Amino acid sequence: MSYDAHTAQTLRQLDEQLGLLPIRHGAYNQVGKDRIRKDVGDLLRSCKSLLPKTDHFKSQDGSTMITLFYLHGTLPISYRGATYNIPVTIYFDPPYPDSPPRCFVTPKGNMKLSETHQNLDGRSGMVYLPYLSQWTARSSSLPELITYMSSVFEASPPVYSTASTPQPQQAGGLVGAIGGVIGGFFDKPAPQPARPQGYGQYATPAQPVRPVQPTTPVVARPVSSQPSASTPSPVVAAHVTATPVGHSKHALTQQIEQALKDRWRFVIDPVVEDANRELERRRELRAQVKSVDELMESVKAEDAQCRKQVEELKRMQPGLQDFIKAHEGEEVSPEDLRDKLDAESRQVLDMTAEELALDEYLGALDELLASQKITIDDFMRETRQASRNRFMCQALRKKSESILQGQAVMPQPPAVAAVHAATGPVPTSYPAAGMPVARARVPA
Repeated sequence: MSYDAHTAQTLRQLDEQLGLLPIRHGAYNQVGKDRIRKDVGDLLRSCKSLLPKTDHFKSQDGSTMITLFYLHGTLPISYRGATYNIPVTIYFDPPYPDSPPRCFVTPKGNMKLSETHQNLDGRSGMVYLPYLSQWTARSSSLPELITYMSSVFEASPPVYSTASTPQPQQAGGLVGAIGGVIGGFFDKPAPQPARPQGYGQYATPAQPVRPVQPTTPVVARPVSSQPSASTPSPVVAAHVTATPVGHSKHALTQQIEQALKDRWRFVIDPVVEDANRELERRRELRAQVKSVDELMESVKAEDAQCRKQVEELKRMQPGLQDFIKAHEGEEVSPEDLRDKLDAESRQVLDMTAEELALDEYLGALDELLASQKITIDDFMRETRQASRNRFMCQALRKKSESILQGQAVMPQPPAVAAVHAATGPVPTSYPAAGMPVARARVPA
């Protein structure tokens, strides 16, 4: 891809400056340098007023030297029909792109920072933007950041010019901020980066700047957005009449309150969103706790039922073992065993046999209907009658079982115990009689 001479020279300078960055633990790595090369290269192709630079900085405690990469130069904006250049410096700390770049407005000469700008720290020049606070490595980009910053500065310029001969300020920094306008101080070579005061790991303390107030109006023409190596352009300033200190203090207080209100949503909105997510998560957890409690109750009930069945089997085990030993080697006749039982036990066996027979009968009806050997009317009639008979047999069997379980005089015979083990819970009352089973009339 071909570029103009200025862009090609800037990209070569970018490669040279990135080559000066050391690759070691705690500083830049190869992945971070490659990302800086791509992002800054894309920006420099469209914004030709910024230049890459690598320099050494002292840590905040002054104990170590840190090598940082940054961009410095000017940011063109359009204000009241004229084009002005805002001096800026953009630092790329080693966590980049996981953390956003640090942006500063770095005034030179007779330019001063606006102390009332809602997106600017009036002392250090650090820029605060929603785009920076919402920065993500995947979706954010430098060209979008520069476009957003330009639109903010066009709505409210971050610097104002002062007169060539400074005099003591009478109405505070607010008067200069209101009366000043943007200066075009950028036909000179690109300014060197300003080191922010008291911010971050790589900051060095800076001397405080004493604000001044212009005394006479200075008229000048707008400057071009492209820097030039010739004579510097004049600075635009406006004459301001001093305002009483009390009024200035009240106005400054109101502007500070408004700035805090504008920034408050950027601070509190993420906290509110986190709180809402935590509340929603708590509701989900409470619902899950309720479901787990219900499941635990069901498991406890099943456990109790299983323990009860185990105890019943243990109680039946001696009688079954004695029965097996007593009849070991003998040919046992079911009829003989039935005849040895009492009336209630025989009735249990008879009702059980009849239930099983009715189950087989219902299955046979279904097969006959599927093979079209009986009509649907015959199937419905016989199924209804068989189901009723089965219900009556089951009710009578369970009633007899409840009578047997209430008799604790002698151990139950093994055969009856086996029948009891195969049946479920015993109801308290049921009908006392069964109905005969009708045979199905099968067509020839």
